Parts: sequence; structure tokens; C-alpha cells
Amino acid sequence: TFDRVLPLAMQFDDDGSVDVWLFHDETYNHPTNYTPENRENFVNNEIMSAIKAKYGWGATSYAPAFRKVSNNYSDAGKSKPPAFVLFFTDGNCTDKKQAEKEIKTASSYGVFWKFIGLGGSKNTFAFLEKLDDLTDRVIDNADFIHIPKLENMTDESLYKLLLQEFSSWLN
Repeated sequence: TFDRVLPLAMQFDDDGSVDVWLFHDETYNHPTNYTPENRENFVNNEIMSAIKAKYGWGATSYAPAFRKVSNNYSDAGKSKPPAFVLFFTDGNCTDKKQAEKEIKTASSYGVFWKFIGLGGSKNTFAFLEKLDDLTDRVIDNADFIHIPKLENMTDESLYKLLLQEFSSWLN
């Protein structure tokens, strides 16, 4: 997944690297950014080893990730370019009410959230679909896509889905 989205992410990035955030019941900004130079085995060397060694596994909470990422990019769209966040998950969260609140709050920032449900059935990600259509936001700052099997998608189809709604949000 990382390798498939890196070319798109590099089109948005201004310094040749992509911030990586890990989340479960806590959220961490990984100290090593994802770059074309370190892409080989990045997931195994950086992500999986960090999860095993330091972070562990826990319940999946979206709200801390939404809050920390939004706060990190609070100047986006103002003194800095807007931020495009690819939010990958393979499951649902345990903090729906707080997650809704955070996405509503984040709608006043220059951050667009692309929620990407990987694997499973579309029903697995009903909450992300709800966030996509959430009311009472300053602006529609999110979109949801479900990708049951990434290996069955062409790059063109993937990029079209990833960019869907982004240009209307920018406008």
C-alpha cells in the first residue's frame, strides 16, 4: 500500500518525504519519514518493528489520531499549503463519538482526510462512511473509499479514488 501511494504523495510533498503516523489506542508521529530512498522494506524496518518494540497493539481509536494530525497541521491552508491526509485502516474504532467531534473540529483546518478502508467488506467501514457524510462541519473535509483488494486495482483507478473530492475541497 505504501509503495502504491508514494508516487501520489510525492506530488503533494514539498520536501521529498511523507510524515507517517501510527495509531491504535494512542497516536505516534513516526520519527522516520517515508521517502523514495527508504521505501524498500520501510513497512518491515520502520512500521512493524516500531509496533513490536515500542508501541504494541491495542484497541483502535481514531480520535487521538485525528486530533494530533490536525494539530500538527493547524497552519495548513493558512501560512502553509493545505494538507492531504491518507488515513488507512483495516478496521473500526472504539471511540466513535470522540472521533466525530474531532473531524468536526478539524473541518476548520486546512486538512483534507481521505479515509481508506483496506480489506474486509464495505460494512466493516460503515463508521468511516458516516464521517464522510457528517453534518455540522465548517466544510466537507473528508472522503471515504473502500479497497477490498488493492492488488486488483490499477494505479489509474487507485489515484482517481484517492483524489476524488479533493479538488472540490480545495475550491
